[in-house]
Amino acid sequence: MTKSTSRNPFINYYLKVARGMRGRRVTYIAKVAARRWRAMSQTQRLDYYRACGVSYNWGSALPSGRRRCSSGLHGRAPAVSRSPFINFFVHMYKQMGRDMPVTKVARMAARRWRCMGVPERRTYFEAACRFGYRRSRRSSRRRR
Repeated sequence: MTKSTSRNPFINYYLKVARGMRGRRVTYIAKVAARRWRAMSQTQRLDYYRACGVSYNWGSALPSGRRRCSSGLHGRAPAVSRSPFINFFVHMYKQMGRDMPVTKVARMAARRWRCMGVPERRTYFEAACRFGYRRSRRSSRRRR
C-alpha cells in the first residue's frame, strides 16, 4: 500500500472501497465502508494506519490540537455576544466553576442583573457594542 495524502486511515479505506463502487451514491458507499471498517480487526486496520504514517494507541485520547479542530473551534476564542446580559451570564458561569446546572446559574444571573446599577453594567454594554460595531463594519463592505 502506498503512502496516502490523507492522515485519516478510514478515509484511505473509504477511497479504496469507493474505487470498486463507481456509479453508486456517496451515502451508500460511506455506509458500506463504515460497516466493513467496524468489522475489521485491529491487525487488519494496521496496514491503513501504517500507510498514513499514523501511530494510534487505542486506549489514549486524541492530542489536544486535534480535539480542538474536530470540535469546530479551530483554536479561536469564543465569540462575544451582542447581548450585554449574555456576556454577564457567561462571565458568571465561568466564575461559578461550571459545577452548577446552567438553569440555576441563569436564574442567579438574572437576579443579579436586575439589582446591578448602570455603572456596573457598563462594561458588559461596552463589550456588546464593540462586537456589534465590528460586525456591522465587516458586513458593510461591498462585494465585487
